Amino acid sequence: VQGGDHTSMTDLPIDGWGSEIWTIFNDSAVMCIFTSFSLSPTYRYDFYTALTGQPLRRKDWLNNGGMKTLQIQRAMLLLGGPDLKWNPSVDDDNPTRFYEPLPTGPCKGQTADHARVKRKVKQYYEQAGWDQNGIPTPETLTKLKLNYVNESLTRLRL
Repeated sequence: VQGGDHTSMTDLPIDGWGSEIWTIFNDSAVMCIFTSFSLSPTYRYDFYTALTGQPLRRKDWLNNGGMKTLQIQRAMLLLGGPDLKWNPSVDDDNPTRFYEPLPTGPCKGQTADHARVKRKVKQYYEQAGWDQNGIPTPETLTKLKLNYVNESLTRLRL
């Protein structure tokens, strides 16, 4: 399991430039996020077209490649391997330490609002096309033509 780090972001709205969909794009294009901050979207798409020979625009990436990749990654995380199963009700939250008051510094005593974080997680689930348990919905997977992923997730919805 990978904890939070400086290159694995999720943000709202899900189609915003700081979202996981765009992190997936950078990773897929093998662009380091630190070297691509100043690159315009047009340059990124032109780079993609130059490498693949296929034209790409924002809407196409959001509605196809990016969302498909997000759903497949989530399904693989949920299904896990032989010794690991992801439990969204536990594993999609931060460790308890995250919600403890900061002991020092200019924000001493401040803490993250756990209820607000939970609301944002639910918003993310909704925008990603997942159910209240963080599982991609059959409707989302059908729309993206990922029926084989839907079949694999059926047992998690029981």
